[in-house]
Amino acid sequence: MTQNLEIRNTIKDHRLRYWEVAEQIGISDSRLSVWLRTPLTDKRKERVEEAINELLAEVSKKTAKEQRSCKKSKNILA
Repeated sequence: MTQNLEIRNTIKDHRLRYWEVAEQIGISDSRLSVWLRTPLTDKRKERVEEAINELLAEVSKKTAKEQRSCKKSKNILA
């Protein structure tokens, strides 16, 4: 059974990359892969989940900004 399946699925489902999560934590992508191969300590799990949440918040902000920009462009063209 693959370790940390829930975290792996969250990364995959939100179309994040391991290197993005690792960078957000402040570790290398290879170190994150090592972490995910074994049961995470509570502290490491918290760090990974926090990084994922921060990345998702950034994506949400970018998406909202792009949507506003797109609406403005449509109004200008109309």
